[in-house]
Amino acid sequence: MPRYLAIVRHSTLESFGHCEKEVKRMIKARLAVHEATQFNFMLPTASLPPVYYASFVVPRVITEIEMDGLRLADGLLLDVRRLQEELEVYNIVNLV
Repeated sequence: MPRYLAIVRHSTLESFGHCEKEVKRMIKARLAVHEATQFNFMLPTASLPPVYYASFVVPRVITEIEMDGLRLADGLLLDVRRLQEELEVYNIVNLV
C-alpha cells in the first residue's frame, strides 16, 4: 500500500488557535475518504506557529489532482506527498 506524508501549516495567526489534538483529529477525518490507516504522527516543529507531520497509508494511489484538492480548515494548509520507498527519510528542514 502506498505511504504518504501529510504536512500541515498555519496560514494565518488566527488559525494558530487550533491545538495539536484538533489538528490530528482533522487530518484523520479529512483523509478518511481515502481510507487512510496506519497514521504515525511526528512531534510538531518548535517554530511558531508549529508545522505538523503525519505519515499514513492508503489502499490505492492518491492522484495529484486529489492531493491538490485536500483542505483541512480555514487557515490550515495541507500538503500531501507520496513517499517513494517504505523507508524513505525526509530531511524535515527541507520540507518547511
